[in-house]
Amino acid sequence: MEVIEDLRMGYLIKRAGFASRVVTGRDLVRIRWAHGAWGVVSNLTKNVFAAFRFRIGLMVAGIAATAVLCLVPFAGLVMGLGWDRAWLWPSAVSLAALAALYWRYRRFAEPNGVITVLWLLTFPAAALLFVYAMVRSTVLTLVRGGVVWRGTFYPLKELREHVGPLR
Repeated sequence: MEVIEDLRMGYLIKRAGFASRVVTGRDLVRIRWAHGAWGVVSNLTKNVFAAFRFRIGLMVAGIAATAVLCLVPFAGLVMGLGWDRAWLWPSAVSLAALAALYWRYRRFAEPNGVITVLWLLTFPAAALLFVYAMVRSTVLTLVRGGVVWRGTFYPLKELREHVGPLR
């Protein structure tokens, strides 16, 4: 009854005292997780509310934090360049850090490191899509009274009874 069994397995491995590592294996294994942005949103519908252990309060906090952390630096830059200079430097530092992350991880992109710092301009749209996926995951799970996964319905009551911690 674990909807995000991969995360749960990772938690159990860490709890047992084992270490985890991240490695890249470009061109060794290829898995298509989703087709396009709406495919990602659809796939996240099952996972996101489960990642917050089906707790509405945690989910609302997660949605708010994601919106603030991902969108405020862009809005702050606009405000800082416009009418409120107090927003300029904090927003510029945040966006510079994000640009550095894009620059650092461009070599892991497919095909052959195509990620550029210009993709930073798409970040607000991606953040909005993720917030939408978070809200969608919560609302659909609550309205349906559970999660539909690979054609099987898992009742929310049972999922909540069997949910384990992910720390």
